[in-house]
Amino acid sequence: MKRICFLIPALVFVIIIVTNKNIIAQDVIKSVKIGDQVWTSENLNVEKFRNGDLIPEAKTNQEWMNAASDRKPAWCYFENKTENGVKYGKMYNFWAVYDERGLAPEGWHIPTEAEFKKLIVSAGNDLKALMSELEGGSNKTQFNAVMGGLRFISGAFWYPGNYVMFWGADAEEEKGACRLNLDKAKNILEIKYSTFSYGGYVRCIKD
Repeated sequence: MKRICFLIPALVFVIIIVTNKNIIAQDVIKSVKIGDQVWTSENLNVEKFRNGDLIPEAKTNQEWMNAASDRKPAWCYFENKTENGVKYGKMYNFWAVYDERGLAPEGWHIPTEAEFKKLIVSAGNDLKALMSELEGGSNKTQFNAVMGGLRFISGAFWYPGNYVMFWGADAEEEKGACRLNLDKAKNILEIKYSTFSYGGYVRCIKD
């Protein structure tokens, strides 16, 4: 944040310029209440951590693999196409999610496995209740899950229109990272643990 002051006799004008794109006003965060939880109703789409540090964009398969092997945060658009960011938001590797600088906006956090389980119980184990109307679901919860696919360790993108994964906060070295999977083709809504090197989306839950 920069402050620019203009001094005029008897008057002082202060213009505040906000330069951190990761600052999201609380009144513009789209959210929905499901049970007693409040969730963001669209995928996270920030390129900086909460403290203002830039998250590197991985624009190639090699950059994606390098970030994974170095255990460094990275984000990308599905198929590296900017227009997909409008529809799906950004994909992140787990190192971006897990970074202590904070990926979630102020007042929000990355959901735990327990919070994912509560979401499933509250919404019912019904994939179509969480899906977007544009993708054949009722979207009666207004969670607006869009089947934005995932990114593999190799950097390859898969399953657009049929699958989406959301990162959770829990992780163990041997077990891997927590994620919520929605599989439209198989009508599956489940929580799994898997490699840190995948690319997935992020939904936040209110503190």
